[in-house]
Amino acid sequence: MLWRLRTGAPWRDLPERYGPWQTVYRRFAHSIVLSTGNTADCSMFPAVLDAIRIPRVGAGRPRTKPDRVVADKAYSSRKIRHLLQRRSIKATIPERRDQIANRARRASEGKASA
Repeated sequence: MLWRLRTGAPWRDLPERYGPWQTVYRRFAHSIVLSTGNTADCSMFPAVLDAIRIPRVGAGRPRTKPDRVVADKAYSSRKIRHLLQRRSIKATIPERRDQIANRARRASEGKASA
């Protein structure tokens, strides 16, 4: 994919060592959502989620809602977890240490956890 961006050549001219150009193009087109870095994880996540298309085994249009989202600690925010919960999508996202510590601190102070 970087070869294509660097050279500016048409997709059809992609060297064979990268595989069929149609496959490389499809993966490239479906995988890129550009952001400014970690600060935009929460703001870009809905766009990434909306771009998901899961092909069906038989005929029919692709599913747009995954059964589960697996992500790293960068996506362990209340906003993202709420979005997934609202859409009935299960999440496998480890919590950051500061979130765990804040919840423990709030529990020891007698405050309800959010």
